[in-house]
Amino acid sequence: MIRSLRAELTKIGHWPAYWALLALWAILAIVFGYVTPYLAYANPVAGTSALAQQTALAGLLPAQIVGEIRGYPLFGGVIALAIGALAMGSEFGWGTWTTILLQEPGRARVVAGKLLALLIAVGGQVLVGFSVALVASTLIALAQRAPIAAPDVTNLLTGVLVAWLIVAVWAAFGALLAAALRSTAMPIGAGFVYLLLEELVSGLAGRSALIATFTRLLPGTSAGSLASSILPTALGPTAPGMNTLIAGPEAALVLLLYALVAGGLTGAIITLRDVR
Repeated sequence: MIRSLRAELTKIGHWPAYWALLALWAILAIVFGYVTPYLAYANPVAGTSALAQQTALAGLLPAQIVGEIRGYPLFGGVIALAIGALAMGSEFGWGTWTTILLQEPGRARVVAGKLLALLIAVGGQVLVGFSVALVASTLIALAQRAPIAAPDVTNLLTGVLVAWLIVAVWAAFGALLAAALRSTAMPIGAGFVYLLLEELVSGLAGRSALIATFTRLLPGTSAGSLASSILPTALGPTAPGMNTLIAGPEAALVLLLYALVAGGLTGAIITLRDVR
């Protein structure tokens, strides 16, 4: 499995598509996490109170970069799903599964190596997201001559781990779709459509008890709830995909179960099915 892990990490590191997705994620994190909110702060609507302005600025400073977590349930999930689909589905497009399996002691080890490499790859996505958040928030603090305070280490580590869990789940779903559909483009498209549909369904949760109960079982709901549970109250879950339908510990458990099930099904498909 170690050989497979090293090979997969080398492969991912040489993919232009992986670096392009990380660059896209950095742009999304900056634009929606800092540029747009800063423009709203700098150009407030009439009647905005001084307290609201202070709160808006405080949420953009380095001490509150845990607010970066708001982008992960939806936008981060889209990027992670694409990474997962590429990592698993590219082998079908290249026709390299037979070559890989002939050189390894077993399919299970190959899949385990791929999934571990995928976990590390989306860890890079989280690192990029929080790094650009730190840079952007520092620039805003300098522009506004605001004090630059370091974020609380415990809160920051919690935010990183939560973000990592969220993107790991979506990456596992991307890999599962790629293994089931034997392609890359179709799983990415299907995953995007699912994320949008889940967001639409979640928006109706307040109108029906049945829909609310159903949405509590969805991975996106758990991702949004877990992300919301670690946000400071002043920041609030004000982003697509964020919600407070489930308690944080319950949401984390649901996400872990989804990740394990998706990984297990991916392994079962590759192990039991002809992959040529």
